[in-house]
Amino acid sequence: IGLHFDWMMTVSNVAKPLRFTMLTYERADAAGLRTLGMQFGNQPLEKRRTPYWDLKAPLKKGASWTFNSRYPMPTHYGIKGEVETIFVSMVRAVGRHYRLKGARLDDCIEIVELGTVRKMRLLTCSDGTPKAVRIKFLNTRLWCPGHLSVRDQAEHYLFDAKGRPAPCFPRYVSDNKLVRVKKLP
Repeated sequence: IGLHFDWMMTVSNVAKPLRFTMLTYERADAAGLRTLGMQFGNQPLEKRRTPYWDLKAPLKKGASWTFNSRYPMPTHYGIKGEVETIFVSMVRAVGRHYRLKGARLDDCIEIVELGTVRKMRLLTCSDGTPKAVRIKFLNTRLWCPGHLSVRDQAEHYLFDAKGRPAPCFPRYVSDNKLVRVKKLP
C-alpha cells in the first residue's frame, strides 16, 4: 500500500508558503527505515544512489547513527544535483504528539540530524565575489507511526575554510508540515 503526502512548506527567503505533493519510496526492516527515492509532484522519480537512513534501530532517546549519502541541494545555492554528505543522526525524544486535520498522532519520535557536505564548494556571493564554502545542514524531523515523517524543519548554513560563518550567503530555513495523507489504490 502506497501513501500520497500533501505538504505545506514555509521557507525563510520566500514570502508565500508553498504547497506540494510528495511520494517517497522506502525500505523498512528490523534495521530501520531507508529512503530509496522521492517524487515531488509530477517530477520524475529521484532515486538515491546511496540509501538515506531516516530511522535506525534502536529507536530510544539518545541513540545515534552515522551514514554517508548523496543529498539533493536546494536550488537557491546554484548547485545542481546531489552532493556527498556525511550525516550524524540522534533520537532527541520519544512519545511526542502531532495534530493532523483534527487528529492527534501519538508515540512520535523526534530525530535531529547534522549533515556536512564533504567537499568545499565555490559559490558566488550576492555581491558577485566567489567564495569557497562548506555547507552544513541541521534537520529536525518528527516521525509518527502509520504516517512516517509529519514535520521536517531544516536549516542550512555555509562556513568558510576556517569554520567561520560565511555572511554573504543568507541562512536557509524551511519548515515542512504534513497536512494530508491519502492511501494510493
